[in-house]
Amino acid sequence: MEKSRIAVLHEATVGLPYPLAFPSILKAAWRREFSAQHDAWTPSNPALGQCAITALLVQDKFGGEILRAVISEKLGSHYWNRIGGQELDYTRSQFPAETVIPPGQLVDRVYILESERAVAAGTPERYQLLCDSFRRVEEMLADYRTRLKSQTPT
Repeated sequence: MEKSRIAVLHEATVGLPYPLAFPSILKAAWRREFSAQHDAWTPSNPALGQCAITALLVQDKFGGEILRAVISEKLGSHYWNRIGGQELDYTRSQFPAETVIPPGQLVDRVYILESERAVAAGTPERYQLLCDSFRRVEEMLADYRTRLKSQTPT
């Protein structure tokens, strides 16, 4: 990630508590190669195909439960989180606004990471790539902020 993108991320998240900064950091971490639909992924729709691995990362960071629903045969399934009774869907933007997402059913990490379908889709590898990317973005943001502080006269 080039320096200017980190500067933009810093400006978007400076002073925010971590839960409010999280979506911006997440968006900066998504990549085409992590998407379950990497051939259709575009920078203008970075959430496309990121739902299962994002739901896992959200659970890592904030706890809670993971929900899954089948949207349609064409659009497939979708994953999102429920934390403290509130549903959070960081990848909802991958779908057209008129898309109806049915009520979700609880699923566990084993299903998402170890089911035959998950393994065939490379979900465990894509999840690890997202975790690594997210950690790198957090580290670059922290380094950028440390440099800014060291340049600020006291």
